[in-house]
Amino acid sequence: MKCSGHSNEEHIIIIISVIRYSSRDNMQKCIGCICEAASGCNITVGCNGPVCGPFYITKQYWDCTGNGVIDCDDYVRIHQFGASGCTNTL
Repeated sequence: MKCSGHSNEEHIIIIISVIRYSSRDNMQKCIGCICEAASGCNITVGCNGPVCGPFYITKQYWDCTGNGVIDCDDYVRIHQFGASGCTNTL
């Protein structure tokens, strides 16, 4: 079936593209707001007590495993388990 000269498949692709763009735009705005609220998005802020960087992220989120190395393993564990699950088995 065609509507306005476009097939259903073309309409679906357009809708998915709009949804993906809107979601990405909203995510960028949300992250920007968090940065502004935390530090005024000051990228030179460094560390202040237990928090570091423009998002004021605590050390446990930087080095989730506590092994002194910040790597993909840390990011995976934080993403999968949150700060309280840093030592969980992957």
